Amino acid sequence: MEDNYAKDLLILVKNGSAWLLAEATHLLSRVPILNKTRLGFRISNMLDTISRALLTEEGSKYGLPLLLAIAYFIFPIDAIPDFIIPLGFMDDVAVLAGAARAAKGIIESAIKVE
Repeated sequence: MEDNYAKDLLILVKNGSAWLLAEATHLLSRVPILNKTRLGFRISNMLDTISRALLTEEGSKYGLPLLLAIAYFIFPIDAIPDFIIPLGFMDDVAVLAGAARAAKGIIESAIKVE
């Protein structure tokens, strides 16, 4: 029973991450200035790092916090609403950067195990 639960959770994390990453990428594409700046490139790299971490076995254990960080980035209503420019956007980027740093650690530990 425990093994099936873990497999089902992994499937849900992967499916949820695909949707959230697609939404985050769509959000980046809707803000033209981000497509041409270093910040936009860094955000894209953070999303990629989180995505790669979610595909590891270790990353699936931490899938929910990583997915919540992406959701925090996507949704406009959070601790500092996105319409309060630039603070609303910067807190989203800070949460995403923290998740990307954790994801990088997950990827590095997965590489060491292999």
